[in-house]
Amino acid sequence: MCLMIAYYGCGKKEVVNIYESEEYKTLTKAKKFNDAIQKELDVISKRVKEVSKKDNIVPADYPEPYKAQWQETHSLKKKPDINGGQAIWSIACFRCHMYGTNGATLLQEKEYWDAAASKGIDELFESVWEGKQGEDGVMPAKGFCNLCSEDEIRKSVFYIFHLAKKVQAAEENKSNS
Repeated sequence: MCLMIAYYGCGKKEVVNIYESEEYKTLTKAKKFNDAIQKELDVISKRVKEVSKKDNIVPADYPEPYKAQWQETHSLKKKPDINGGQAIWSIACFRCHMYGTNGATLLQEKEYWDAAASKGIDELFESVWEGKQGEDGVMPAKGFCNLCSEDEIRKSVFYIFHLAKKVQAAEENKSNS
């Protein structure tokens, strides 16, 4: 029995392409959900400002259907999304991956990003967290975001792959035009 546990328990974790991972799908789907909720919040907040002349306060005489909608919308817990990764991208990752600084791979290089995606989130996270010697340069540990948490770095990895897909699609549309 011990041999069975040792044999099955020590198996290598299956590597899932980052684009096909449930976490990536959840984060990108949640971003769409949060964007829709934010649009609702903006409409409701604008209405609240018009009626109350104050920010985010529902006046006592506010019409009941709107009051209920306002309270429901403001009580929703936002699902995890990729926006945290976007914030890290904006302060750290873009410096190199937008312009190729330090030999970083540009977002437009589809073959590279597709091949990297097949390594799975765990290996990609580890490369960013610990730093990586690439063919054309070095990515320092945490990609210059020394104060970032593991969760923030992980989300930034998902975000950069999400952004790479968007940039590549835009490049493809531009070349087809």
